[in-house]
Amino acid sequence: MRLTTIGTDRACSRISLASAVLATWLLAGCRSEAPPQPAPPAAAASPKPAASVASKDPANCPPDPREAALAEKAKAAQREMQERLAAQAREAAVAAEKVASAQQEVERSRAACQAGFALLFEGRAEPSVAGVGEIADQMVADWKGFRGVCLALVRGSTDRCGDDFCRRVGSFYLAARGGGRPGRFDEAACVREIRDEKACPWVRDAVAARAPDRCPKDPLAGPMCRALATLDAKQCGALRSSEMREGCTAEIARLSAFEAGGLDAIAKQLAPPDRALARTALGEVTACRELIDEKGSVEACVHRLTSANAKKPL
Repeated sequence: MRLTTIGTDRACSRISLASAVLATWLLAGCRSEAPPQPAPPAAAASPKPAASVASKDPANCPPDPREAALAEKAKAAQREMQERLAAQAREAAVAAEKVASAQQEVERSRAACQAGFALLFEGRAEPSVAGVGEIADQMVADWKGFRGVCLALVRGSTDRCGDDFCRRVGSFYLAARGGGRPGRFDEAACVREIRDEKACPWVRDAVAARAPDRCPKDPLAGPMCRALATLDAKQCGALRSSEMREGCTAEIARLSAFEAGGLDAIAKQLAPPDRALARTALGEVTACRELIDEKGSVEACVHRLTSANAKKPL
């Protein structure tokens, strides 16, 4: 009886050990494709449970919460990336629209400035351009010196002149045009430059009489008076500033050439600006446009218009 009990206990122990090994193997099968092989029992193997083989299929395993969390994180990262790409695409579209709008504004401004230029030199107003007269006025405001004289010749008036040089030289060429004979003395210019109304009548009388000894002793009016009375450019050297000396020398050269051979002499003998102005006075209406720098004037006008539009509130 005792031997039977001992044998039964040993058999139960072997069955329990086999069951434990099998349970470990089945659990491992839910997480691994190759479960570890259990060690064979010391005694005769217990019958294999045939139905337990199906439990190693991953489809029958319970879901792993860690895998679900990783999958959710991957989806969130993908959504974030898609949203970021969509935002970048929207920003690129807005930037492209701004560039296109700015380019259109530049082209509109250039067309308006070209219309203003045409109005100044050809008297032709473009009806589709609003405010072309104001644009032309702003363009002229930048023109000094010979550019203003050119416009005065084209328009037949010094009204648009912005400085004394334009008024004095423009008056000279307007008087010379059509066979006229400009005088050596311009009393209005004398008053503006000498700023002594009492001295100017003395200068006028001395120049008209070609009598340098009758010129005033004033340090400014005297040298100019003697230079105009004798058409001697050396007299200009007594003037105080280099600008006045250069202006006086150019004036004497212009008067000397004209008195020697009229506008034809100026067009052939003097510096390019005077040549272009003389040709314009002779009838080549567009000859002095080379002095204007049309492209530079138009681009300066475009910059002014686009800058003004950029400052306007939306």
